[in-house]
Amino acid sequence: MPLNYNYGKVKVKTWEADGTFDKDGEPLGRKPEVLESLIWITMSVGMDSITEKNWIDFYTRMKLLGVDRNLLRKDKDGNYTVPISAEEVKDHIGLVTNADTLTKAEFFKRVYKSVYNETERQSVFDMDKTKGK
Repeated sequence: MPLNYNYGKVKVKTWEADGTFDKDGEPLGRKPEVLESLIWITMSVGMDSITEKNWIDFYTRMKLLGVDRNLLRKDKDGNYTVPISAEEVKDHIGLVTNADTLTKAEFFKRVYKSVYNETERQSVFDMDKTKGK
């Protein structure tokens, strides 16, 4: 299922010129990196929108997931290095997607399982390294 989104109710800038123009000389542009990132992050955090009531929970879930590449936005060189702040999440109240939603319990279970699996993979890797000594 494709990820659909609507940012028509977001009050901050949702379009920026990219220095190119169409055949009629009208400026072309794109969504700002932070908006593009937040659209995709809705899937990671299990929330389909950012609202007045949930923006703190949205950001908290982002923090709980850690500094994952998917929770950063691109820098000017196209690398995922720029963290998204709580204020930027709040600025994007009104963003809505069709991402699956997770209760807090479902979210915590997913995060625990992800961290557990990563720990397990790392311990197997570490054991393999010590066997070669």
